[in-house]
Amino acid sequence: MDLEDIVKDAIYYPINDTNRFIRLAIPNIILGLLIGLITLLGMGYLLQPNNISDLIYMTTGLSVILLLVVLIVVALLDSGISLDVIKNTINHNNSLPELDVKNDLVMGFKSFITILIYVLIPIVIYLVVVFLFAALMSNASESAIAVIVVIITIVFYVVIFIISLLMPVILGTLARTNSISQSLQIDNIWNIAKQIGLLNLFIMALIIAVCGFIVSLLGSFVSFIPVIGNIITIGFLYTYLMLFSARCNGLLFNKQFERQNQYQQYNQQNYDNQQYNQEANYYPQDNQMQNNQQESNPLDYGNQNSSNQVPTKTCIACGFANPEDAKHCGNCGKQL
Repeated sequence: MDLEDIVKDAIYYPINDTNRFIRLAIPNIILGLLIGLITLLGMGYLLQPNNISDLIYMTTGLSVILLLVVLIVVALLDSGISLDVIKNTINHNNSLPELDVKNDLVMGFKSFITILIYVLIPIVIYLVVVFLFAALMSNASESAIAVIVVIITIVFYVVIFIISLLMPVILGTLARTNSISQSLQIDNIWNIAKQIGLLNLFIMALIIAVCGFIVSLLGSFVSFIPVIGNIITIGFLYTYLMLFSARCNGLLFNKQFERQNQYQQYNQQNYDNQQYNQEANYYPQDNQMQNNQQESNPLDYGNQNSSNQVPTKTCIACGFANPEDAKHCGNCGKQL
């Protein structure tokens, strides 16, 4: 499956089952509703007199705390749902997953920990290296220090960029193995990425980014509608983008198996050809047929299957097949 087929499949995937899509969108619908209501409360705080605005201010403060809690829960659920989609895709299950709050929270937490480790380690190394160079080069000029910091920063962003390209492989490994430790094996992740193709990973990242921009643009037009605009943008458009991206990543992850299957089919074909050649006693290296069967006796006239049969003369009296140059029948002795 090439990238064009992957994108076409992923476009229709979220809307194949409308009922499941709506159920999967419930967490984001709740989040959009809450954001819309808090926005209305904030507008009321600005428009109402002081005695009422104080009450609205307190309500808005509590609502913001509630929003943060809901935001964390929904983010974990969305991450878990994305892993479910990737896992189903890897297992060649083309249906949308069911919303399983407990399982999605657990898988979302694993996804968060995995991504945090991949992002946090380069950040820590970057900060340590920057401060270390700054301490060692305290007597150097500011321009020299600035140049070194810029170089280190560029290297840091290159590493982050590579990690972002590898994210479909990282999440695919996590979804397939359900193991954080497996998803942290850099050598295995890199080998899978090479099998998929780094260019394919880069192009798919661009496609998903463009689709995200389009969805954000559509959301900006409907977000002006109070509450309903937030529900449409976060509840439906973002859910669609989430399922689309997860489906793309899952299908892209499966490209490694396509190449492995092609390699196995190639080896199997060579093996089958070798078996066929052995059965036919054919050896390609000398480009000739070697017949291991025992040569048939030309005088064995009863061997009707021999490929070296000689012309015969049949006796009229007894029907025995004699050689063509025979004068008398070898069976009855009569003259032929």
